[in-house]
Amino acid sequence: MLVKFSPVLYDFKRGLLRRSVILVLVLFTVSGVGLAYLVSSTLGATPLVEGKYVILITVDTGTKTLSSEGRVYDMALRDMSGTLSFDIYCYNATEPVEAAKGQILRETIAFRGEFKEKKRVESIPHELPVGYQCVCRFSLSTPYGYISNVAPTFIGRIENRTLIFAVISDQYMPYAIHKITETGLETEPEPGREPYSHGILLINAIYREGVNITVVGSVLVPAEPELKLDLYMREQGSSGPASQVLPVDIEGAGYRKIATLDQGVFAAGSSLRNRNVTFVDLLVIGETGKGVKYYAVVSAHPTEIVGVNQRSIAVINVLLGGAGLSLFNGFFPIVMLYLVYIYIAKPRSQGALEFVVARPITRFDLYVTRFVAGVLVAVVASTIFYTVLITTLWLLLEVFIEPYVNLLMYSGIVLSLVAFYSLCYFVSTITRGAGYLAFAIFLFILFTIILSVIASVLVVLTSKDMYGPEVYKEMMKLQYLTRYFTPFGVQDFIEFYVTRYYNINLYGDALRVIESVVQPWAVALSVTLWILLPVVAGWYTFKKANLSS
Repeated sequence: MLVKFSPVLYDFKRGLLRRSVILVLVLFTVSGVGLAYLVSSTLGATPLVEGKYVILITVDTGTKTLSSEGRVYDMALRDMSGTLSFDIYCYNATEPVEAAKGQILRETIAFRGEFKEKKRVESIPHELPVGYQCVCRFSLSTPYGYISNVAPTFIGRIENRTLIFAVISDQYMPYAIHKITETGLETEPEPGREPYSHGILLINAIYREGVNITVVGSVLVPAEPELKLDLYMREQGSSGPASQVLPVDIEGAGYRKIATLDQGVFAAGSSLRNRNVTFVDLLVIGETGKGVKYYAVVSAHPTEIVGVNQRSIAVINVLLGGAGLSLFNGFFPIVMLYLVYIYIAKPRSQGALEFVVARPITRFDLYVTRFVAGVLVAVVASTIFYTVLITTLWLLLEVFIEPYVNLLMYSGIVLSLVAFYSLCYFVSTITRGAGYLAFAIFLFILFTIILSVIASVLVVLTSKDMYGPEVYKEMMKLQYLTRYFTPFGVQDFIEFYVTRYYNINLYGDALRVIESVVQPWAVALSVTLWILLPVVAGWYTFKKANLSS
């Protein structure tokens, strides 16, 4: 073997176990945790976009009972956790609204996906006088965003005792529950009563994934709180409102039963018999022991479930932002710079390398073992950082980024550090001591800041219309072209491929221009040359260099 394992391990331990390097590794372990918390807090402070919810609040003034239930989930129907806060105010509609005086309750509920609570609240009045109106405001907070001050989709009032507040994320209209007496006559709500006094059906959404259908919503029949209702579905090839008349023969009309529902929030699943179906009719029906029937009919277009993990997209957006992995990319290469200093530049300035090669070890062995040891440090440091990062993200947000994306992002971090380490290794063969530090720091600043500034200035100076739409395209094109000429460019290229994997467009109209520049073969060639050329050139310099102080 040209390179013995023992010297490599010795130099690896010598570089890794230095107090300063250990301190840096600890700092970047903490940075992995900190970055995960930064991602979590950034997502939590943004408006909730991908979250879906159906929430039902009922207030019974007769028994002073507050009932709340709901479900909060993402576009893949996976439960989300968080807190729900709501305030209910009742006031005299003939007087100016003073919400603070009319508040009857304020509640905060912690949830994880589905929740259901029922309790007695003494602040609820025994009854609400005629002429009083009630309002409710919801606020929802999750690790992926928040919703504040949302008015209910539906407010119902049954006599002067029961208030119903419902809020759903998708704006389907509430559907009234119809009532058919034991004599077979359909009854309308009594004069002066709410149109939904027989009951209400709220469909939050109908989701489709291939042939699988999931219906999420809520149903209430206040007069029969223990009544269970059957959910039927009928498939249609094209849109068209279903008849609101209850069919005499339900199954003969094309409906088939898919679930039996308890009142409240529900999620029911089934499968389509016809893959080409674009519209479905839903029938909810329940019959009491006395033969009284309650039913409602809904027509809706199923929403296709997004195949890509939306939580991963939200996290990736933050990670690729200015406060994400760029913090790591901007500061950790300094550790590589320092490693080369303690491996080659400093010992060379002190004459220690001359003493080392006086032992039974060749210059080639010395050169290669210390290079490999530094590469191992880069791999270990990157592994610690990235493992801590994705583990903490899982613990905080329950997000597991796809293995392919993890491999890409981890590779980008490792390859950019190794490329810069190789460049610094070459610099250490032509300089020593303080001269090495000055030159290496200049190169770091050149590749991280100056090169991008030069590219932007060149575009502005050569552009005919510096405020035109083409300037941005040319600037992005030149920026990505210059990334081939920096050891850190591979990280930018890989981040670009990650955005394309998730179909995220962070580049606007310049996307096609960037795609024409970022070619896989060119990226692979660039990073290979950045790693191999400096270390090979450095060897030809090192084998002839004067190692004495």
